[in-house]
Amino acid sequence: MKNILFTTCLVLTFASFAQTGPGGVGNSANNVVWLDGNIVTVGTNPYIATWPDQSGNGNNFVQATSSRQPSIVTYYGFKGLRFDGGDWLRTGGGIGALDANTHTQYVIYNGYTANHVGILHESSYTQSNQFLRTYRNYGNVAAFVLNSTLGTVLNSTTNSSAFQIISSIWDGNAQTFDSYKDGTSFGSKGGANGSPTGNYLNTIGASSSGSYRFNGDMGEVIFYNTVLNSAQRIIVDNYLSSKFKVTISNDMYAYDAALTHQYGLIGIGQEADGNNLTAQGKGIVEFSVGSMNNGDYIFT
Repeated sequence: MKNILFTTCLVLTFASFAQTGPGGVGNSANNVVWLDGNIVTVGTNPYIATWPDQSGNGNNFVQATSSRQPSIVTYYGFKGLRFDGGDWLRTGGGIGALDANTHTQYVIYNGYTANHVGILHESSYTQSNQFLRTYRNYGNVAAFVLNSTLGTVLNSTTNSSAFQIISSIWDGNAQTFDSYKDGTSFGSKGGANGSPTGNYLNTIGASSSGSYRFNGDMGEVIFYNTVLNSAQRIIVDNYLSSKFKVTISNDMYAYDAALTHQYGLIGIGQEADGNNLTAQGKGIVEFSVGSMNNGDYIFT
């Protein structure tokens, strides 16, 4: 794959329906949840009452009980949420846009704490309160989705004692469930033929019942209700890698090495299975191209 960093032949436009999600991938129609540790609502400082959704859908995660609220933690140039083994956040109800059998989910967390079983995120549906889950399992991190008979389709890998990017892509139409750590696959399973309905709760930091509480720090949580193609996944990986200084196997951006130009990265690119040809950051200007070659990327 090529890392293209020049910006000739770009078209700059002021767009109403741009790709405004993480890294310039997706928009409010398919980027259902985007939680950024730099943007929180404080209850009694430094405790967080609301983790506000940045996707444009208003799918905030909240905790009214002060003793169950995570706290703000500051790293080198970014903030995260610290869960102390007794904290969790939840949606106020279900998210209808997650009633789908296609999901891409990201969580970036720091695995420095002692081994324990702790839920990173869980989505609850009519069929099961744990239909989709990503969690620490002692010295491992695992992700699963339930199939049509409520059996688990699970991928697992080792936990790292640092920030790590965990993502899973569930394609219920193709009946596949693929998981990645820092851009590298750690499992690809078939038989993922579930069809969830009636999403009624989504929880971060614990199970839906408040058990299996996570102990550690989280930086971002991202949900899509679609299957990201390879180019889109690589762009989101690079956005998170650049911000959190995580080494990834598919690093396409060289200008974050000296802790400069590392925040708000957006990109366009193409692989054989699809592309991301427009991208927009926090401003109103997007950049786009009509076409690209497989393996080509532009980041800014």
